Amino acid sequence: MRVLGRIMTHYRLMTRMAQTTRTDLTDAMAGGDLSRQDWADMVQTCRRCGRTGCCQDWLDHRETAGCAPENCLNRTRFDTIKRRATARKGNRDGRVLRTSG
Repeated sequence: MRVLGRIMTHYRLMTRMAQTTRTDLTDAMAGGDLSRQDWADMVQTCRRCGRTGCCQDWLDHRETAGCAPENCLNRTRFDTIKRRATARKGNRDGRVLRTSG
């Protein structure tokens, strides 16, 4: 069984990843797209990752990025939060949103 990483280390990594990918966690929580439990689950997922150093290096070399790195275990979650926020803001602006499918 893998030993989990330090919680504050991964909390900070997740916060930096959100800032770097311009994922507004406060807005996501306010909009109902991210619960406290969802956030806790994301931090726990990060803690299980064995590539903390790679993540820190990736973040250290970027001010912004369109998405989290491919090897990020939370990449899909960050993408989903951003997509939902964009849809929610589009609805607020009165625009008609197109959905695929």
